[in-house]
Amino acid sequence: MIIFPGTELSRSAVRQEQNDAVFVFFRFRLTVFVSVCYCNRMEPDKQAATALSQPPTLLRRAGVIGDVHGHSTLLEVALRYLSERTDLDAVLCTGDLPGSTANGDTDVCCRLLAQYGVLAVRGNHDRWSLENNTERVLLGISDQWPLAPASIEYLKTLPVTREFETALGPLLLCHGTGEDDQTGVYPGDSGVALESNHQLNAIYSEGRIRIMIAGHTHQRMVRALDHLTLINAAAVACEKSNSLPTRLSPGTALRRKNPSFSIIDFEERYVQFHNIDRVTYEVTETDRFVL
Repeated sequence: MIIFPGTELSRSAVRQEQNDAVFVFFRFRLTVFVSVCYCNRMEPDKQAATALSQPPTLLRRAGVIGDVHGHSTLLEVALRYLSERTDLDAVLCTGDLPGSTANGDTDVCCRLLAQYGVLAVRGNHDRWSLENNTERVLLGISDQWPLAPASIEYLKTLPVTREFETALGPLLLCHGTGEDDQTGVYPGDSGVALESNHQLNAIYSEGRIRIMIAGHTHQRMVRALDHLTLINAAAVACEKSNSLPTRLSPGTALRRKNPSFSIIDFEERYVQFHNIDRVTYEVTETDRFVL
């Protein structure tokens, strides 16, 4: 404390100022402590997102989310569940984010995927939203138009495909089949259906990719074609009972009308699907397939 010449202070006044200084000091320390605790308590999802957005060179385990189509609440349920798994190296998404406003909010879906650091690819509905950003022409099932500027910018960042190294070899993440976002592989496809899928034939013939994860069909599938294993992530979006024909084939499974996502363990060699109850939002493990 500085006492200027000509100023006289009593001992009690000096003691009071010293006490005030100590009080201010400890109040500052307490404020910092509370602020740090508050931030740590309020932002666990942001911390989890930071970890998930930086996948290692080699994927050991990953969460996979299929087509979203505006189901923002179901998407958040899946993301919260996956973010609690500390053993995941990344969360992947097959795209198709826009959807009907009756099901949720596409802008919220874009924000959630960015917030949680999800590694997504562009689907045909994402592409249509970008192509019709200034004039509504073709948006498929999406009636949310125009999207928020931040959502448009997010969709622009999505690549058509992504590649990763896994414990089982190179992985290709796409929406349909390779760079074709409107051609999917269904569980029952055989013969002409497989032969006419030019993107699939190109990927198969190259022989480099060992796992292809895709969406588009909304039908869960794990199917081996010699050296190439096809995994369909199904969809977070609810599927109507009459929306798609039922197709089944050996080594595949189809569950209708169940919002779902999966966890893939490349080291233990299995795919574990999870269903989300559309009323209670409870997550349960369902089908498991060996890779």
